[in-house]
Amino acid sequence: MVLALGLGVLVMVWHLTCVGGLLTALQTPAVAIPGAAAYVTVRAIGFPFGLVNTAMWGICAGRNDPITPLIISLMSVVVNIVVRTSSALSC
Repeated sequence: MVLALGLGVLVMVWHLTCVGGLLTALQTPAVAIPGAAAYVTVRAIGFPFGLVNTAMWGICAGRNDPITPLIISLMSVVVNIVVRTSSALSC
């Protein structure tokens, strides 16, 4: 799990520091760069959490524990709904 977190943070830092170069390499239109940069930033921040989540699923599957990942996934869905609803209401 430490490896997943470390790799996730490494990828996140790389994306956050190279977002401009990444969008330039992808030939992103100038009009779309602010929105694309915000999207890449949000995705980059979530990357370590995704890798840790995947590692935890593997650990729990190896221990024959299907309930813990299910509970964590349900909590993740609830948090996602709250965040999306609150961000949609603030627009």
